[in-house]
Amino acid sequence: MRNRSSKKKKIQCPGKKLHSKRLVNLLNMRKIDVFLADPSVPFVPVEPPVDWDTISIEVQDTVPNTKRLRHDAKSDSDHDNGGLQQPFLRNNQMNEGDDSSVSRDSSAGDVSSGEQQLCEDWTKIGVLDCNQDDNKEKGAVGSEHMEASMVKNMDTRGKKVDLTQCFMSDQVFDSRDALIEWCQEVGRKNMSVVVISKSRKPAQGRVARLELGCERGGVYRNHKKKTDTPTLKDLTKKRESGTRKCGCPFTLKGVWMAGDKWKVRVHCGAHNHELPETLVGHSYVARLKEKEKQILVDLTKSGARPRQVLSTLKQRSKENMSMRATYNARATLKLIEIEGKSAMQQVLGLLSKHHYVEWHRRDKETDALKDIFWTHPESLQLALGSHSVLMVDCTYKTNRFGSLLLRIVGVTSTGKLFTVAFIFMEAETEYHYTWALTRLKRLFSPNTLPSIFVTDGGIALVNVISTVFPQAEWLLCSSHVLKNVSENCKQFFESDDEFEIFLKEWTNLTQVRTKDEYAEAFCDFVLTWTSYPGCIQYLRDTWLRHKERFVLAWTKFIKHFGNTAINRVGNYHAKLKSQLGSSASTFSTCWTTMHQMICNELVDIKASFEKSLISVPHEYLLPAFKELGGYVSHRAMELLLLEHNRSEGVGIDVGVCGCVLRLSYGLPCAHEIVQYCRNGTGIPLSEIDPQWKLLSAVPMPEEHSEFDYLPQLILVRERWEKASKSERELMQKKLSEIACF
Repeated sequence: MRNRSSKKKKIQCPGKKLHSKRLVNLLNMRKIDVFLADPSVPFVPVEPPVDWDTISIEVQDTVPNTKRLRHDAKSDSDHDNGGLQQPFLRNNQMNEGDDSSVSRDSSAGDVSSGEQQLCEDWTKIGVLDCNQDDNKEKGAVGSEHMEASMVKNMDTRGKKVDLTQCFMSDQVFDSRDALIEWCQEVGRKNMSVVVISKSRKPAQGRVARLELGCERGGVYRNHKKKTDTPTLKDLTKKRESGTRKCGCPFTLKGVWMAGDKWKVRVHCGAHNHELPETLVGHSYVARLKEKEKQILVDLTKSGARPRQVLSTLKQRSKENMSMRATYNARATLKLIEIEGKSAMQQVLGLLSKHHYVEWHRRDKETDALKDIFWTHPESLQLALGSHSVLMVDCTYKTNRFGSLLLRIVGVTSTGKLFTVAFIFMEAETEYHYTWALTRLKRLFSPNTLPSIFVTDGGIALVNVISTVFPQAEWLLCSSHVLKNVSENCKQFFESDDEFEIFLKEWTNLTQVRTKDEYAEAFCDFVLTWTSYPGCIQYLRDTWLRHKERFVLAWTKFIKHFGNTAINRVGNYHAKLKSQLGSSASTFSTCWTTMHQMICNELVDIKASFEKSLISVPHEYLLPAFKELGGYVSHRAMELLLLEHNRSEGVGIDVGVCGCVLRLSYGLPCAHEIVQYCRNGTGIPLSEIDPQWKLLSAVPMPEEHSEFDYLPQLILVRERWEKASKSERELMQKKLSEIACF
């Protein structure tokens, strides 16, 4: 017998015509079931009346007396009947040979009572809108495909909710975004999340298109390729995933009008699932708005952690925000910023954008960036003024690439630290230190080279300092020495009290003021602790052979302005790591945090300069200081006040005074202050070292005489630069004759 199930049939509904291959197949499956039950009954394409609840639309193959069947299930009758799909009746099964509901005389164009009932059932639940005709909509995709898709994806589980009346509106929206915002707001009020399901911008020959739907609309699609092989990470740490899709047919359509106006039309207002009691946990609702995104950008650039960002956003708005939404927004921001650049390309771009002085070098074989040196332009100006003393310290565990971070620090007249340069280095070797300090030397002119370096005593660094800056002195950090002595000598002592006494006497030994006093104090120290030969041996072999670098009897002759320890630099590193929050940060993250810290320290330094210029604390209003107020820093006046108080018991005896303040700080010492007070004069401003009078972020210009600007000298320099070797020898000979004239 000829199989008529392949024919398509038009199903008519009151006020609406519906063409659907899916519906024809459903009717044909019913007729096939009747025919197979009783072959004597002619195969007539008429559908018996049924209720909507008696059909499971998504079921492809059925087994009697089963409420629901998986898509991949096959019944025995499918194999026996050549794969023909049979209908599934939930409430009652068709009796074999019962043809009472089959109209044998109806023609192909007629509508049976079953078809009529089916259309009415669909209309009741909102799948069909029989009062509207989608065929009138020009330029749109065929409505029959849309409705067939809704029927196919319809899930009858749970309670169905119809929100048609909530979205019925004659309002004309001025823009597409206004329509979307209105629909989403109405959806939120009714515990429904409305998303954009389809969209098309206007183009020549076609109008704009906008379709909104429920976040649970559609079906899950696996986008993974079958050929993809799972990695070890995929197997060991599988990401939890799932889908909210349940084929919800809820659909709104945006109707475009002339003048870029929009109206909303409810295509299907029914949900096939229960609405939630709360929208907490819905990622789409938790997305940040534009204003909130801008706040996140500003807070992220200022170095705020995600937890702090979320707290700030929640204080400003009580919307449904989550930590995951904050992480996602920050990740999106990072992707926008990097623009496909590598980690080092990002850093180089940021350095150029903010006008940093920068050097870097690459590996000749791999072309990978090995070391990078940078300094802030304002920090460079400070360094050119306060260049006498620099402190050098390095730290680890700041980035995911294992590069060590070297920081070079200067000190202002107000006692504030500032970053001269940051260097990411591949290793802590003389080769890498030489490259870094050579770049540092290029920042200064020959007349402004640093004269003192304070370090932790690393052999490689000390050797390079002596090579690159041969005229400079280097000092050992006194705090670093004391810390190492404490850690290495504690093992020899059983009593903590005795160990504390030992450390106190060691500190006194390092603070003696003359070499003779040191020799005497050292003998007493050795005799006192002779029962601890391990300690004495450690001190003698490790530290006392460098006593000239940290013992006061020698260091007082070096003008270090009181900077003999780098523990404050270590505190800065701890603060940096705290703000980074992880030892696996990228170079760009490290740079952003460092840049913010540099900007903050520059603000503090400028504020301290202004404070010293415009105010004088009451305790400094002494006759001896009358010429200093507003011209020297408060830090210098603080040191002078301490020395002034000490001068009362010193007098004019130089031996008793020790002159440490004059030699090490460049300030009048106790016996000098006594002399000024006896003469009734204040301390002259000329007796203050220029370091303490630097109260500006811009260095003072170097003094030049009229001779420096003679045009003949400029011409001689220009000719020298262009001259060959033989010509330079001739010029040098003539200059010698002029010099000896």
